[in-house]
Amino acid sequence: MSLLLLFAPAQGQRLFNTPAQLDTKIRKAETRLDLIQENPQTRIPRYVLNHAIGIIIIQQFKAGIGIGAEGGGGVAMVKNPQTGQWSPPAFVANAEGSYGWQIGAQNAVTVFCIMKKEGLKILQEGGVKFGVDVRATAGPNTAGGEAMMDNIKSPVLVYSNREGLFAGVAFEGGGIIHAQRKNESYYKMSMQDVLFSGMAPWTKAGASLVNKLRTYSGEFEVPERNMLNFSPAPAYR
Repeated sequence: MSLLLLFAPAQGQRLFNTPAQLDTKIRKAETRLDLIQENPQTRIPRYVLNHAIGIIIIQQFKAGIGIGAEGGGGVAMVKNPQTGQWSPPAFVANAEGSYGWQIGAQNAVTVFCIMKKEGLKILQEGGVKFGVDVRATAGPNTAGGEAMMDNIKSPVLVYSNREGLFAGVAFEGGGIIHAQRKNESYYKMSMQDVLFSGMAPWTKAGASLVNKLRTYSGEFEVPERNMLNFSPAPAYR
């Protein structure tokens, strides 16, 4: 009974997120990106971010033995191939799958850098899994610049602040769930439309996150006042 009481509020919050709560989730995603980038051991190189056509930032958690709760969530963004502009962040959740967890209570921040159009299936389609339908490997975090991009074959590169994820190692786990209720609540549209239609409105939280991504990739920031009045052209379809 106590376990049911413990998890009931959290489940209710996941089902009924207000726009203000979802604003907070976007700002937390920005904090998690900072966490990855501020650590030299987990930092995503600038050349990877420059060539990425999609980014997924999630926090994953798994409870201890006997509880069995597993989940997490975050946001995703895609880059317009014609303009190079990022979409506003759409809400996602991670599907069931071990993600390589060890036994015991754990949580981790994971960033998926989508490098090839094939990797966008994770966001465009349902039921797509990392390591099964789309190949994913742990990304490099060493210097080397543009020349290293020729050696990157995986559609998705993975970066995480958990231990045991070494560059080049295959990554297996669940997929990404389209958090449609959150996107409908925040944007009044589906996750796919937020990412690919070019019609999703910008919010201050979304503009701040995308500008932070631009900073880490060495791109010029866009003044927030301009972003709040601008929607990019449709991206991938």
